[in-house]
Amino acid sequence: MPIHIGTNEPPVKKQGGTAKGLAYVEVGEESTGGGAAAIFDLYERSPDVKVVVINANPKKKGALATLIEEASSAAAQGGAEVEELRLADLDIGYCKFCMTCYRDTESPIGRCSQEDDMKWILERLKEADAYIIATPVSSGHGNAIFKTFFERCAYTAGSSKGKLLWLKGIPTSRFTDKRRHAVTIATAGTMPNYLRKLCDIATKQMKELSKLSFNAETIGTLYAGELVFKGLKDKHRRKARELGRLLAQAGLQP
Repeated sequence: MPIHIGTNEPPVKKQGGTAKGLAYVEVGEESTGGGAAAIFDLYERSPDVKVVVINANPKKKGALATLIEEASSAAAQGGAEVEELRLADLDIGYCKFCMTCYRDTESPIGRCSQEDDMKWILERLKEADAYIIATPVSSGHGNAIFKTFFERCAYTAGSSKGKLLWLKGIPTSRFTDKRRHAVTIATAGTMPNYLRKLCDIATKQMKELSKLSFNAETIGTLYAGELVFKGLKDKHRRKARELGRLLAQAGLQP
């Protein structure tokens, strides 16, 4: 089972797994599912995969909570140590745009002027091998809880040393000590899966957070749409479990 934590709660350790091979899995209603199942046989177990769940869900029950539980449990059953951060229960202030983190380009984690839970959260994130990132979709984007967290990570987990063509100050990850992996889960109330490409900015934001802040390759995504009208389906749960298992196995790929 996943480990749910809040402020100042200690982590709990479990055994984990590492992968010999790796594949990208994108799942939604339009996919057939089961594509990842054949991948799992390629992996061998190895200890100490640490998975951090970044949960931006304001609710403790419902569709997204169920999918997070499925993915987390599958990762734990695959041998990973799983730690869940429920952002709604933590003290995470809005970014003040004071530029303290932006100017600090050399620290392993960028300095911040605020004294809140982000200080220990960033340490946990740096220790992790893999991430499950989940948010409800709001107007196509990640919700306000997710975006507050996103902004606080931009130049603390990330650094302003990045460049894009002639542009300076582009975020690039400070977490360069090892390769990491991530999967994303997004839930939408009204928008169906077949319109995902037109409205699913949330997944793009989660993938950007993974790459630019955590130095993590996104190896799979899940978008469960039209939940208000059709509800959560078994195939959504199955695909969440596939992502959790894949992430546990991929956590320590060299």
